[in-house]
Amino acid sequence: MKLKKSYKGFIIWMICYMLAETSVVFLPVKDSGLLARICMIVTALGIVLLTLIIYLTENIFWYSGMPYETALNAGSEARKLYALRHLKLFGIFTAAYLLFSTVMQLLHLSIWIDIVVFTVGITVAAICSMRIKL
Repeated sequence: MKLKKSYKGFIIWMICYMLAETSVVFLPVKDSGLLARICMIVTALGIVLLTLIIYLTENIFWYSGMPYETALNAGSEARKLYALRHLKLFGIFTAAYLLFSTVMQLLHLSIWIDIVVFTVGITVAAICSMRIKL
């Protein structure tokens, strides 16, 4: 695949993500805890979608700190593997959080537990992603 320096796809993803996140407030749901959980799930799914797009397009230079030239010189196979590792990491977090959040909602437990688990989980996933080398 020929890599082309463009952020158009990232900008489109960002607009769609912001629209999805904003549209949550229009859901006919009275439970503020459920709305907060939905917002965190939309964020987790949005990150997984972004990592999937990066995997499919090989635009690994969208990741923070990745110069375009480094991505270009890495070659297609290395870019795919690098992107796949990110996709797996954030996919595992998202699946685990989705399951956790569903159980928390069904048990009517405090949303604050979700907020802490989500914040710590996504932060740990992001920090772990820094160890992924090209």
